[in-house]
Amino acid sequence: MNQLQYERERLAFGDQLRTLRKSKDFTGTQLAKRTGISQSKLSKIETGALIPSTEDLKHLFDLLEPPRDHAKNLTESAQALRTEFISWRFGHRKGLGAKQIEVAQIESRSRRIRSFQLAAVPGLLQTAEYARRTLNLSNVTDQPDVEAAVGLRMQRQNILYESGRQFEFLIMESAALSRFCDPSIVTRQLNKIRFLFELPNIKIGFVSNRMKLSCIPASSFVVFDSSTAIVETLTGEVSTLDERDVATYNAAFDEFASVGAFGADAECFLDECMRLLNNLQPNPARPAADEIHSHAR
Repeated sequence: MNQLQYERERLAFGDQLRTLRKSKDFTGTQLAKRTGISQSKLSKIETGALIPSTEDLKHLFDLLEPPRDHAKNLTESAQALRTEFISWRFGHRKGLGAKQIEVAQIESRSRRIRSFQLAAVPGLLQTAEYARRTLNLSNVTDQPDVEAAVGLRMQRQNILYESGRQFEFLIMESAALSRFCDPSIVTRQLNKIRFLFELPNIKIGFVSNRMKLSCIPASSFVVFDSSTAIVETLTGEVSTLDERDVATYNAAFDEFASVGAFGADAECFLDECMRLLNNLQPNPARPAADEIHSHAR
């Protein structure tokens, strides 16, 4: 489903609920009062701006008493609409910078953000040079505004210093070492993370490749306020509002965190990564193999 189809489905869903309410001779005010759902929330549901939770639908159905098949279809539609896929071809149509602004808006509405990263350091923790590399490599739609996107990603990080917000980051070893970057870039990136350990509202952990895992880390994901989970794929982004799906991602985060290195252990983990990265740096005192072959010719 592309974005236009998704919006049409949301509008159609809201229209069905509004039609059902009117068929039972309820005004919006009356239905809101009888169900305990605020009038503003009910209005958003009926206009397609908000997809109701399963619990909200139950309260509505208890009063509106739709036929069983109709109630079942509406419930299934709501569950489907709470999960949305947007391809990068559509999501990046306004540029990479616009996508950074969209993400910043989601973050600004959240008090608690949990980020599990399998492949790269989370955007909220990145240095500018690391962000530039990751944005260039992930620019599958060849957008021309990479530099603007880098600046906007750096601006997003101001939220880390706002009071009343909590952040949890869990980074797999593959992401920490970031072998798609020059080792010197990764070293500076890890030094920035070490500095962020000092912030009281941020918890950063790492999962070593030596740890035994009880489940497969299939993908990176971010959970916002235990109400929304966003998962990136090679071709797009999946966003789910379904409470069961979000609970599954939270449970997975907790499971990986149970074998993660935090605090002093995280410091030791970073030290090990630094030593490995240092060994990967070219030795200026010794010519590289291709230089030796070139001289031999």
